[in-house]
Amino acid sequence: MGEIKWNEQTCYAAAKLCNSLSEFNKRYRGAYRAACENGWVEDYKWFSNPAVKWTQTACAEAAKKCKTVTEFATKYSRAYQVARDNGWIETYGFKLKPKK
Repeated sequence: MGEIKWNEQTCYAAAKLCNSLSEFNKRYRGAYRAACENGWVEDYKWFSNPAVKWTQTACAEAAKKCKTVTEFATKYSRAYQVARDNGWIETYGFKLKPKK
């Protein structure tokens, strides 16, 4: 059997089978990667906690609970996205790959 071609529909269907973003990543790593790379994961509203406003302070607090940037991105995907988009992630002390 060949490898699954993850597109927007198949990623969405796989994500709906999961209760959290970390579960989605563990069970369907390829779908998770494709959804993140294409920005589809932002449409999976059942994973987000609307009560959390990811401010600079809130993102920094979440990052402190993680040992690596990968762990931060997995456990707090929305905080990671906000921190990355605002350039805050560089201040968290994670070892990051140099920008090309």
